[in-house]
Amino acid sequence: MSYQAVPLGTADGSKAPKPTILTIQVEKLRLISYFGFWGFVAFSVIVSKITVFPYMSCVIDGVDKFGADCTDLKRVFGFNNICINWDYAPSVQLTGMVYPIFEYSFLLYISWTTAKLRTTCSTVFSPLRRLN
Repeated sequence: MSYQAVPLGTADGSKAPKPTILTIQVEKLRLISYFGFWGFVAFSVIVSKITVFPYMSCVIDGVDKFGADCTDLKRVFGFNNICINWDYAPSVQLTGMVYPIFEYSFLLYISWTTAKLRTTCSTVFSPLRRLN
């Protein structure tokens, strides 16, 4: 997808301003966001296994439990999901610094694909097209 900004009006002669052309491969943004998400998940699992779960302990039905068996999800529902890896401090703070890699690349992907849809499907997005 390309974006081209051309100044309003026309300029004559050799001093005419040159357009600014920005070319982005949108599918690379999607790939970066996928890797960013799974990198975020891997980072949070590693951080939780090192800094969170070794220090968690509880007693369930008179039995001492340790680690991921002591989460609130396990206590209430009887099972855990992937989100336990970024639910407890300090994993919450550390993974919060990695999450924007996924978030911003995904937002850029959504923005560029929406812009492409707005320009190609003018009948569907005709009110939006007039705002440009």
